Amino acid sequence: MVRSGTSARFSDAALAIFVIAIAVMLLIPLPTLALDLLLALSIAFSVLLLLVGLYIPNALSLLAFPSLLLLTTLFRLSLNVASTRLILSDGDAGTVIEAFGTFLIRGEVVVGIIIFVIVTVVNFIVIARGAGRVSEVAARFALDALPGKQMAIDSDLRAGIINAQEAQQKRELLRQESQLYGAMDGAMKFVQGDAVAGLFITCTNIVGGMYMGLAQGMSVEQAIKTYTTLTVGDGLVSQIPALLVSICAGIVVTRVAASDRSTLGRELGAQLFKRPILLVLTGVILLVVMALSELPWLPFLTIVLACFAAAYYVSKNSQTNVVEYGARVDGFPTRALGVPQDSYERTHAGQTIELVLDQAVLFKLYERKATPYHEWWRRFQRDFFARTGLEMPEMVVSADPYLASGSYHVRLGDASIERGGVLLDSVMVEMNPHCAKVFGLRVLRKEEHPLRGEQVFWTRASLSSLEILRAADICYHDFFEYIALRVGRYLQSNPEEVLSLIDIHAK
Repeated sequence: MVRSGTSARFSDAALAIFVIAIAVMLLIPLPTLALDLLLALSIAFSVLLLLVGLYIPNALSLLAFPSLLLLTTLFRLSLNVASTRLILSDGDAGTVIEAFGTFLIRGEVVVGIIIFVIVTVVNFIVIARGAGRVSEVAARFALDALPGKQMAIDSDLRAGIINAQEAQQKRELLRQESQLYGAMDGAMKFVQGDAVAGLFITCTNIVGGMYMGLAQGMSVEQAIKTYTTLTVGDGLVSQIPALLVSICAGIVVTRVAASDRSTLGRELGAQLFKRPILLVLTGVILLVVMALSELPWLPFLTIVLACFAAAYYVSKNSQTNVVEYGARVDGFPTRALGVPQDSYERTHAGQTIELVLDQAVLFKLYERKATPYHEWWRRFQRDFFARTGLEMPEMVVSADPYLASGSYHVRLGDASIERGGVLLDSVMVEMNPHCAKVFGLRVLRKEEHPLRGEQVFWTRASLSSLEILRAADICYHDFFEYIALRVGRYLQSNPEEVLSLIDIHAK
């Protein structure tokens, strides 16, 4: 706790120093070495922010993003002012700006200016304006849907579907969502204004630099070469981080995650490359285009071979998993999870639990064989009935290729009752996370026990970890048992879902 408080105080102090430094850079000249270091820091932070945007599951995972946009924009503008002061006063703005200008121009001033203008236009018109429009629409929809979502939470609370704590958490998420999109709508104006300010500063540097060069006795050609090189380098070293931040903003505001633990890369892979026939058709179309035109064959043939190889890999992987797209897996869910094949016709539609799994999760069930899960499910049904007096419905398993890796979805009849994600190759240990170090176990994730509410944790299902848990007689559950426990929690909180008037009169 002390360490956490110290870290928080250090973060607050660092942020205050950073903001003060931005104001100081607007007033006090910087040495070229300090400017080089700060420009490198600006580029590094922009790359970091872009990678964070690629890995977060949704915009709510980066609530500080609007403030980050403001701070990074002010930081870049302060660096622009500092570099402009050095360019106009000394004709030297450090090695970073000079290297950017020299590398890009390569002796051609017009080429450098055109490339700078293109980068700026792409940033301002294409990315920043598009992301700003998405933010505006998202903010409007979030605010319009706010009353309905609040009423839905209150309705679920009154119906007993969620408890007071869960309702409070949902209200907090709703508040964060509405405030985030509202702030993003305004924060994107900073990005657009940054691009316009960059163009203005560049034009000022070129005109002012030529005037200063001529005043110092330089020839027109020398003044143009010196100050245009520095100006274009300054503009690029400012616009490239701005472009990366704009891309990150566009990714964040357009992110629609399948689950709370999915990333953009996983979803793209799951949604674009799950059907090998589409990859084959893409390769065939490219072959036809290549044959009917005079296009160079080497690049297109390379892409065609890559498409065919990817289709073969995806097809082979799908056959290994024995999963058909969008289809129920025959044989396995019925026999493995305790429901005879001929019993579904006699089971009421509302008395069947359908467990929809990601293909990777379903493949784990196949790898571990059906019999242990069949026996565990039967024991769990008996224990649940003995504890609550409720008969646990039977279960059927199906696969959904569009679920993110490790995700699951549970339906009772036509109603969705549970959705989430599990850690593959891990187990949930029924032990307080603070005791994990005593047994040499690594805590991957902490949470509450689905049924009892006590603190538990997830750890890797390695041979050594499982041996330790068995030797210490500590109860643990794999991902299937964990999902079953969460289903049990829902049915325990909502007995009306499995009880009918016939059951009540019979009892």
